[in-house]
Amino acid sequence: MKNSPPKPVDKGVSFWRPVPLPPRSLQDETQYLKGVGPRGALALKKAGIETIQDVLKLIPRRYEDRTNLPTISELQPGVWATVRGRIRRVESRPVKNGMTVVKATLKDAKGAMALTWFNQPWVGSALQKHEGEIVAYGQVKATGFVFEMSNPEWE
Repeated sequence: MKNSPPKPVDKGVSFWRPVPLPPRSLQDETQYLKGVGPRGALALKKAGIETIQDVLKLIPRRYEDRTNLPTISELQPGVWATVRGRIRRVESRPVKNGMTVVKATLKDAKGAMALTWFNQPWVGSALQKHEGEIVAYGQVKATGFVFEMSNPEWE
């Protein structure tokens, strides 16, 4: 019994047959790109992007280097930067119109800075539970003698 051949499985009759797609060229319209469609192609056309070749020639608006991790004391106002440190204090408070402001202090070996989130109350509770270091990315502003980031991305 152990060495008997497996029984054939009846898979039935299939009427579905794959239809080969026509070959594409770089001069084809953007609507034929996966995920674009006619509505997306219309939005791209308004931006001057009509063909697949136009998409390939796009240059990013900016390049963000998030690999450089300066200390807080090395930061400069107006620069987009990635910093690493520990959260020392988290304060969440309601303000007008039902909004919430979350303020946190980020500290590293060389200094401290303020991180502020507007209308994102979940950030406050997540930061209070977080142990260890976080990495934050945003534009550095100087308010008095303190550096600050508003609505930074963090992990």
